[in-house]
Amino acid sequence: MATERPMDTSNDGTQTEKPHALQADIAFRRIPDAFDRLSKGADPNERGEFYGDPLCAAAFRCADRPDVLAALLKHGASPNSPGGERHGPPLNAAAAAGNIEGVRMLLGAGADVNSFGGRYATALQAAVVNLRDDARELVGLLLDHCADPTVKGGDYGTPLAASFLFCSGASNVRALLLGKTLEMQPTKDVLEPAMRRAAAAGDLAAVKRLHAAGAEPHVLPEAAESGNTELLRFLLEQGGEVNRIGGLFGTALATAAFAYPEDTAEATVNVQLLLHHGANANTVAGREGSPLQAAAARGNLTIVKLLLSRGADVHIGGGERGLPLHAGVWSCSRNWSRPCCRLGRT
Repeated sequence: MATERPMDTSNDGTQTEKPHALQADIAFRRIPDAFDRLSKGADPNERGEFYGDPLCAAAFRCADRPDVLAALLKHGASPNSPGGERHGPPLNAAAAAGNIEGVRMLLGAGADVNSFGGRYATALQAAVVNLRDDARELVGLLLDHCADPTVKGGDYGTPLAASFLFCSGASNVRALLLGKTLEMQPTKDVLEPAMRRAAAAGDLAAVKRLHAAGAEPHVLPEAAESGNTELLRFLLEQGGEVNRIGGLFGTALATAAFAYPEDTAEATVNVQLLLHHGANANTVAGREGSPLQAAAARGNLTIVKLLLSRGADVHIGGGERGLPLHAGVWSCSRNWSRPCCRLGRT
């Protein structure tokens, strides 16, 4: 059950507008007081801060008390109110809390299954982000009521894109959303973010389906984050741009090079694969600068030697640590900093 509480003060400690009494009673789970206020004519649609209105507060805070939601609806609470800034309309708030009975009640009362608002924009995205692998039943319920998985917005863009971040492939949440999304024949502005997330998650099957639906294969930097060699190979075979700038580390080569020593075997295969397809060993982009700097920051002597053998320049700087040597010192790797010092003087 969700445990958030409404705010009464701002960040600087000054007093702000408090939620009205009915919303406060529900938010703090003073249920008898809330029922008493309703019986005395309290307005169930009166706006207040944080949750926005009593129905949103009940949807989020009272998953174990469906009678609270039922009482508010009986007294005229709108299932399509805008709700509060954080959780949005009542349906989205219920989904964020994993309140599946509340979702059913709200849909039965006429809530718009595609209501828009809050951090996660839609009930579908809220369910995926907050329930993760346990979202299967709730996601299925929303889709059965014709929720549109292609609606864009919120912190993670679309429910499908969010699923690659928050759900495992084994949960079937990804597969369910992917199938429904592709049924909608989405445009590239829906496909491309999902493609990047799927690549970063190493989900080769999803990447293949998204590519077949029209997503471009230029997601090598993201794919390199997963360490999935077969995924990298597939994207390269489909014409993926090996030197495209993107992702946290700038290029696919820098991402692959940023590997812990214990992951050297896999990383070596990926680095060699990218170099074979023309990856530039001296491109500077992203947090760690060049691929050589990235390998040095991890203290990975094998990858450092491989990059040096393919023309990586020890004098090319960038990123957060200046030069490859600085990155090596930062990583406290005695194994490679001495050879690099010698190379730097030649």
